[in-house]
Amino acid sequence: MVSVHERQQAVLKRRIEAAAAAERRLKELLLRQKDIRNERDKRVSEGNNARKFDLATRVRAWVKTDLDIQISMDAVRYHLSHFMDSRKALCDRLRTIEAKMESCRQDGQPYDMYIEEVNSLTESIQCQTQQISDLQQKLMDAGERSSTDASGPPDSTGQILSSRLSQLHNIQEARIALKYLFRQASSSEVSKINLETQIYELESQLNTEKQKVENLLQTTEHYSVELLKSEENHSFPECEKNFDLRDRSTREFRQNLIFSVQLGSNDVHWFLESSDFVSSFS
Repeated sequence: MVSVHERQQAVLKRRIEAAAAAERRLKELLLRQKDIRNERDKRVSEGNNARKFDLATRVRAWVKTDLDIQISMDAVRYHLSHFMDSRKALCDRLRTIEAKMESCRQDGQPYDMYIEEVNSLTESIQCQTQQISDLQQKLMDAGERSSTDASGPPDSTGQILSSRLSQLHNIQEARIALKYLFRQASSSEVSKINLETQIYELESQLNTEKQKVENLLQTTEHYSVELLKSEENHSFPECEKNFDLRDRSTREFRQNLIFSVQLGSNDVHWFLESSDFVSSFS
């Protein structure tokens, strides 16, 4: 059976991988933003020659990059906030365990059972502290004034927005950027609705499967009760010999049923149709 520590480490590993992916994404976008701005400044400096290029394509390119950077920064802030909350909870837990150890030490009682948990908590806190430092640095690299509050200063987003709007040189560029942003907002809302619908359908399927499992478990209980009644009310020469075999068949059925559900089986009714299982009660 997987220990609590192993499960915690597995969860922490997944969170670290997600945060690292967000960091890489932000780093790549910052490099792309730099290239686009350099190219844009170069074309602007060329004056009339810049008109030869597709203005709408250029504006959409840098607006998309800036938008992606803002989304990536929000993702990094989300992971940062999560790690900080998690570290706070771990520190509180560590202080509680250390207090128990000190109490046992003063009372002359053994406290070895706490040592493993203390080591695990300490390791997790150190790991998350490193992640917090890395994420804060990424936000600073992106031009965000990060602080111990993961949400950042109240006006930081406004300052970033003002800086980006100042890059619009004329009303034509502003119209192109606004049109693109409206389309992106509409597309995001449609995607959100689709995801919410999928989640609702999956939850409905999950509830249906849970009800199937509950019904099947109730059926096994019914068979078990009927089996016991049959053994109590009838005396056969081989009754005692067959009782253990039938009881074992019931237990195996329950175990297989639970295992099937854990694997995500779409239909577990076939267990009831198994001739081996049914014959054990005949």
